[in-house]
Order: sequence, then C-alpha cells, then structure tokens
Amino acid sequence: MPRAAPTLDEWTAITDGVSEREILRVTRVNRTTLMRWRAGRARMPYATQLLLRIHFRGELPPRGALWRAWRIGHDGLLYAPDLARGFSPTDLYQLHWLQQSAAWRAALAAHHTLAQPA
Repeated sequence: MPRAAPTLDEWTAITDGVSEREILRVTRVNRTTLMRWRAGRARMPYATQLLLRIHFRGELPPRGALWRAWRIGHDGLLYAPDLARGFSPTDLYQLHWLQQSAAWRAALAAHHTLAQPA
C-alpha cells in the first residue's frame, strides 16, 4: 500500500527555512514536479520524503522505539536522545572493537579458569 503524501503541515515542517533551489538540488527533480508535490496534485515518493527529512532535519527513518529520537546533526554526527555529544563513524568503529576485545578477554578468562587443575 503506498504511503500518503505529506500534508501541508508536514511539508512545512520538513522544508521550513529551506530554499526552493536547495530542495531541487537535493531531490534532483524539475520545478514542475516540486510545484505538483507542494500543491498536492502529485504524490511525493516516500523515499523522497525520507531523503528530505534526513537531509534537512537530521531525522532518521522510523525503525522502532529505540531509534525514534535519534538524529543526525548538522555536523554529521549521530546523536542519541539523552546525550549531548554525538558519535562519529570512528567512535562507532572503536566501540565495536572495544566490545569485541571485552568478549575475547572474557572467553580467554573462562578458558584459563577451565584449564586450571582442581
């Protein structure tokens, strides 16, 4: 089932303060298409709605309750709802390796404990 086109309020919320030229640049559509979307004469593709929300508002697509308030800042960092500091790709990569290192150490300690004579 196709998703509904954004309402005028939703359109305004997505594009408030953004120039028409910038919307055209990001969506790569012609001006006539943009005017049809704005007037409600044509349905904006859902993928385009997501693109505009991500690009102009930093909103991530809906992926369940855990991701609901996460956003991408203008600085390109990923922000959790309760944290003021954003995460860079390097931060996430290092977090992965930290988790892997902890799991490896736990497995090594368990093996060492089992190898000890009683």
